[in-house]
Formats: sequence, structure tokens, C-alpha cells
Amino acid sequence: SMIMGILNIIKHVVLILYVSFIVSLILIGAVGEFVVEDKRGLQEFLVVTAIFTPIYLAFLWGKNE
Repeated sequence: SMIMGILNIIKHVVLILYVSFIVSLILIGAVGEFVVEDKRGLQEFLVVTAIFTPIYLAFLWGKNE
């Protein structure tokens, strides 16, 4: 059951990255162009991930209780 728990966590981490990537792409598309030189796209992706991850994990935690 320990292995299933780890696989579950990995699955959710991948999901978080995937969703936050899509969200940041949408945000970048809405707010401005994807600027490679600036690395602004990457920054926005990291910001979205940093905001989204704890909320999502807290939600999972609450569901497991």
C-alpha cells in the first residue's frame, strides 16, 4: 500500500505540473506574448505552480482526513 501511496503522489504532482502549465499558457496568452529572452513565461509558470500546488495539496489532505 506504501507503493500505491507514492504512485498516487507522483500522479498528482504530474497533474499539478500539467494543469499549472496549461493555466500559465492561458495567462501568458491573455496577458502578453511568450517572451523567450526574458524567461518571463517560465517565471509565470513557476509562480502559478507555486500558488496552485499548496492549495491543491491542502485540498487532497482535507479529502483524505
